Amino acid sequence: MSEKTDAVSLRQLKLEFLNHCQGEGKSQNSIRGYAGDLENFCVWLEKEKLSGENSFVIRRYFNELQRGGRKPATINRAISATKAFYDHLQSRGVVADNIARKIKAIRIERKKAPPALGYEQVATLLRQPNLGGTFGLRDLAILMLFSATGVKSGELVGLNRTDVKFKSNEAGEMTIRKGSQQRTLQLNAEMCRVLLLYLASRIDQCEALFISSRMKRISDRNIRFLVNKYLQRAGLPVRGPQILRDTYAMQFMERTNNLKELQHQLGHKNIFLTERYMPINVDSSDVSH
Repeated sequence: MSEKTDAVSLRQLKLEFLNHCQGEGKSQNSIRGYAGDLENFCVWLEKEKLSGENSFVIRRYFNELQRGGRKPATINRAISATKAFYDHLQSRGVVADNIARKIKAIRIERKKAPPALGYEQVATLLRQPNLGGTFGLRDLAILMLFSATGVKSGELVGLNRTDVKFKSNEAGEMTIRKGSQQRTLQLNAEMCRVLLLYLASRIDQCEALFISSRMKRISDRNIRFLVNKYLQRAGLPVRGPQILRDTYAMQFMERTNNLKELQHQLGHKNIFLTERYMPINVDSSDVSH
């Protein structure tokens, strides 16, 4: 049994990996998922008196999960966590190769498309904020960003003023940063106009793009509260920012049929996640990948 990849050693390396993920800006949900999946792997290694030193052992583990009735989505999440972990071990020189890289995810039958709003419903939602002050403009800008870019709530919270560039009076772009990774999203003229009005109305020096009434960076909780408030006011399903992200994705696919570009827009690492937005009457072979 390899001293570097026995269960005890892997547990110690797991903690280092989780700290690395924290430093890379991974979400707390992702880190908790990694922690649980890797701990389950270590428990299995101890039980079987094995070490995680070759791909056969790892493949056997996932086969046993499948025989044990675990859902494909659960197994795929564990595979993703293991690949990321061994990728880290390889970069640290603990293992010579990422032996989990060749483990393939289980193909999952595409789920029913998520609930989304129609074009008129989005227009109704955007008419709800009172534009008489800074925070009304802020709220409109937030609703527009969600519905026009598909940005995640946590990503929106983390935006700074410097992450938005106004290229002209007609267009702009926004950079989403997540650890060492980033992606750039385009902003249309109306979005830029509202953002410029909002920023011009502010008198604070906070670097955050969106602030609370206390002149500090707005929280994810506040974002969810205000989105639900306007959804309820508009008589629409109260499902938080996710329904606006889903709406953007569904409308994007209707317009472009470009799954690969949508994957980039949404920041998905795995295109399987993006496939849920494919129109039901469209075969995957007809979609741009």
